[in-house]
Amino acid sequence: MGHSATKYEQVESRIAGLIDCGTLRGGQRIPSVRAMAVQMRVSVMTVLQGYRRLEDRGLIESRPKSGYFVRPELMRRVSQPALPPPPQVDPIRLSSPSVRIPDLAAALLLQKERPNLLPLGAGVPSAQLLPGEALSVRLARAVRSCPDEASRYAPGIGLQRLREQLALRMLDSGCSLGPDELLVTVGATEALSVALQAVAEPGDVVAVESPGYLGFYAALARLHLRTVEVQSDPTTGLSLPVLERLLSRHDRVRALVLCSTNSNPTGSTMPERDKQALVEICRRAGVIIVEDDTFGDVTFTDRRACSLKSLDPENVVYIGSLSKVLSPGCRIGWVAGGRHHGKLVDCHLATVLAAPTSTQMAVASFLADGAMVHHLRRLGRHCNDSAALMRRAIAGALPKGTKVTNPGGGLFLWVELPEGCDSCSLMRAAVTRGFSVASGRLFSSGKHYGRFLRLNTAIVWSETVEKAFRALGSLVRDQLKGSSASGG
Repeated sequence: MGHSATKYEQVESRIAGLIDCGTLRGGQRIPSVRAMAVQMRVSVMTVLQGYRRLEDRGLIESRPKSGYFVRPELMRRVSQPALPPPPQVDPIRLSSPSVRIPDLAAALLLQKERPNLLPLGAGVPSAQLLPGEALSVRLARAVRSCPDEASRYAPGIGLQRLREQLALRMLDSGCSLGPDELLVTVGATEALSVALQAVAEPGDVVAVESPGYLGFYAALARLHLRTVEVQSDPTTGLSLPVLERLLSRHDRVRALVLCSTNSNPTGSTMPERDKQALVEICRRAGVIIVEDDTFGDVTFTDRRACSLKSLDPENVVYIGSLSKVLSPGCRIGWVAGGRHHGKLVDCHLATVLAAPTSTQMAVASFLADGAMVHHLRRLGRHCNDSAALMRRAIAGALPKGTKVTNPGGGLFLWVELPEGCDSCSLMRAAVTRGFSVASGRLFSSGKHYGRFLRLNTAIVWSETVEKAFRALGSLVRDQLKGSSASGG
């Protein structure tokens, strides 16, 4: 650094230099914030700013209650060999049958109860990547400082200060909404349920992106709605030509449910021009959009993709959730329904009445003091690095013909296996080897995607993970040998 370097840049330069010369090695704890402040005669806030810049560069990481550590060499410099190409679009028939819950869904839920199973197929981050301690501190503080408020029902639409913070968070996605336009729900599951109840009646036809989140099908089935699966590209999301073909044939489609940014399970994000075209197509056809934006804030770049809600505030019912990226146990979601807001509130009050007050208080505090911004930035960095490591592991362990996505955010990779593979059998066999994967069949009501897998990048990389990929490669090769021997 030159003479004009700021004090926090000097902190950054000192630690970076110690890492470059080998004085500080991967996994080693760096000086505490207070110790560095004393050493360099600067404020604690200056050191924190320098350390956060080092985190942004991927050189160090913070660990709750332990301090800051040098990131392992493997995570700092992820090599990029010749990686598998992206998966292809899997064409499916357009039809509107009753919804069927994939028969593997129960098996996936049971896997979550096995603590020793490596969760390569899970839908939430590993506990080590979540700010459980910081959130519990805020929960205890909220209950201790306002015991009367914590023990009462929150207002029907949620605590005012939480809704204010959620409205501020939505600015990043391009939305300008007031807190009274939001309804706090018990996670995204309830948000999806009340959204569908507000916009559709039993027997109505609802279009769903395919592959799509398993929870979409569960909600549609429970509400006795019919569905048409609209194929999506693993990279660019929902196919607009297929949707237009559907709407030209079928004038009874009531709503469209999709995740347009960092989709579950593929990680796809629709380009902004396609999002603009989508909202216009649906507006002309009288189709209400239900947008699940659960993973939109987990981005690998500095720019967060815009939401569909930002492009059409009245016709898009927006669903957000903190459960998957902050704490699965907190069960805090929200919905912004535009012109459907009143119906959403009625459905909410008639079912759960209110989300837990103490949890709302703690989450509001976590958002208000900036901790959420820091956590999401760290989670995005980790998932980006982990995704690169997974693609490298797939390239080395799985046979030729395997394809994998390269998303710009979210928690998931979508893997296409070679012809002759069955991901349902692999899902069951993986459990016997100590790890989980999620079969592509889980993400369709029509038993599609039998050669696909969803993988979870929000895990802590280790030799155990490396071994799991080698085991997965072995299982895939065994399947291919069996398929070849049987003439399949």
